[in-house]
This record gives sequence, C-alpha cells and structure tokens, in this order.
Amino acid sequence: MIRSGELPDEPDLFDALYVFDTFIEPTSAHIQQLRFAVLCDLILKSSGNVSESAFKNASYEDWDFYNILKSKEEKQKDKKKSEVEAFKKLMGGK
Repeated sequence: MIRSGELPDEPDLFDALYVFDTFIEPTSAHIQQLRFAVLCDLILKSSGNVSESAFKNASYEDWDFYNILKSKEEKQKDKKKSEVEAFKKLMGGK
C-alpha cells in the first residue's frame, strides 16, 4: 500500500539501506584499513630504497595501526606470546 507522499520504489530503497547498514557498513573500517595497509606495503616494496631483508620481511600487517586486521584468535595468540616473552625476560631468561 502506497501512502500519500511515498514513491513506489521507497520500500526497495529501505531494503537496500537495511542491507548496507547491517552487512556492509560494520566492516567498512576493516576494509579501509586493509586497503591502506596493502597500499603502504605496495609503496614500500616498489621503492628502490629498501634492503633485500626488509623487502622479504615486509607485510601488510606491519601497517595495521588500529589492530583490526587480525582475528580474535590471532590477537589472543599474539598476546599470550608477548606475555610469555615478558615473563621470560622478567625471570632473566632469553
């Protein structure tokens, strides 16, 4: 039923907005960060001023400033690894 002042295609517009708000928009920060990281990695690797070891060890994850490109499991694994290293350092081990 079309109410006065509504256009026939408005329900389709609302459906499209629902899909955008529900599925696309929440990941936009992740997508933008991934795009930025890949671009920076490409610029670094295309530069002629990078040593061979830096070229091989460079990754787009080096440019993840907001820490949103890794999954929760990877973040927990990295946190546990850093805690173990900190404990070893505290105890005088290497």
